[in-house]
Amino acid sequence: MPWELLDRNGPDGCPRGNLLVEGDNLDVARLLHPEHAGKVDLLYLDPPFASGQDYLVATLREGRRRLQHAYRDRFPGGLARYREWMAPRLEAACGLLAPDGALYLHCDTRACHVLRCLLDEILGERRFRAQIAWRRTTSHPDAGFYGAVHDVILFYADRSHSMRPVRSERDPELVRRYYRYRDPDGRRFMSDNLTGAGPGPARSFGQRGLLEPPHGRHWLHDQEGLDRLLAEGRVFWTRNGVPRLKKYLDEAGGIPVGDLWLDIQPLRSWHRREATGYATQKPEALLERIVGASSKPGGLVADFFCGSGTTLVVAERLGRRWLGCDVGSAAVQAARRRLLHGGVRSPFSVCRLGQAPGLPAPRARLQEGRVHLDGLEGVPEASWRELVDCWAVEWAPRGEDFRPDWWALRGESGLLPVLSVPAPGPPEGLCPRVRVYGIEGGVATVRALGTGTP
Repeated sequence: MPWELLDRNGPDGCPRGNLLVEGDNLDVARLLHPEHAGKVDLLYLDPPFASGQDYLVATLREGRRRLQHAYRDRFPGGLARYREWMAPRLEAACGLLAPDGALYLHCDTRACHVLRCLLDEILGERRFRAQIAWRRTTSHPDAGFYGAVHDVILFYADRSHSMRPVRSERDPELVRRYYRYRDPDGRRFMSDNLTGAGPGPARSFGQRGLLEPPHGRHWLHDQEGLDRLLAEGRVFWTRNGVPRLKKYLDEAGGIPVGDLWLDIQPLRSWHRREATGYATQKPEALLERIVGASSKPGGLVADFFCGSGTTLVVAERLGRRWLGCDVGSAAVQAARRRLLHGGVRSPFSVCRLGQAPGLPAPRARLQEGRVHLDGLEGVPEASWRELVDCWAVEWAPRGEDFRPDWWALRGESGLLPVLSVPAPGPPEGLCPRVRVYGIEGGVATVRALGTGTP
């Protein structure tokens, strides 16, 4: 493929997926078409919203919060220009979708009508399934108008798409209000109707004798069914002596989810574990619902506006294969970090389309079995670390592909490690390959020379 391989993480590469690409998604989707056309089971897209804003990513580097450009969401010419830009990208991405695959497109209320019309043209109106409203905030003051508090997720799939039922937890207040009865053992239940519309005969209720149903109604169960309910203690008697059905809370399960999603919170302060500082990052719970509902383990999930990599991280955790792409180096770096920090179980590769910005050559040496990163050529000692996102070591280079054995990733403190772990074997004769990744997307590779034993 006509792109540069930045790193191949894992011993066996990624022949059937698990690919992260930095580049224009139109070019990437077209390059992937020969191999992956008709094979993507789930396509999730979270494109720019034509908001007229520039978005940043905030990262902690060397103890200070640094702001970096993430992407520009400006379209001179308004929604007409936005439509022109999105149309070929949607068409190229949808060309990879399997016949029974599903598409979820995340947008806002300003652009959803434009994108829905495009998808109706590309996929066909018959494949439209739902326009989901996800509440992303509880209030949004907007002087003189109704505040925008939700995003829109357009869901398209053929009727052959196999979707797992989605349920949400019950509202604690509704549980308190409706499941207000308890058995002697503490088991909570609500009482439900035992009759249906239309006349029917009387039934025996054990020691209570033969009971007629209310006028114009009938008992929902035949005599055998009522006897079973009585034997199981599932008939509740009101103070007026009316039999009703016990519906237990522990058997109710969750509530089937409709097209109004109120139960998934946007990123908050308590989501620190997953937060990357990427301005438009979506919560993992949102993607867990989508990936879990519309793909199966081993299936292929694709996200061509992957941002900080939420879709890829969730797909990896749920045992799916994945394809990810973003035009911004900050996004690809954030996604790579999350995948590596999360302890990926399967190999993945990172590639790039297009020319990369330059990066000064790193100074690296092997001493006592460890690689020391000493700086960047021509960059002052006090500032070079701020220019580096991460670096990696390949102890025994094999071929042209860079297959790192160890990564130097910034932790919660934001400090860059400058000393590697010890070499896994005797260092004599080692000439490890060291690759440094700049915060602007540049990459530089050197050999670390030296001797000694740890």
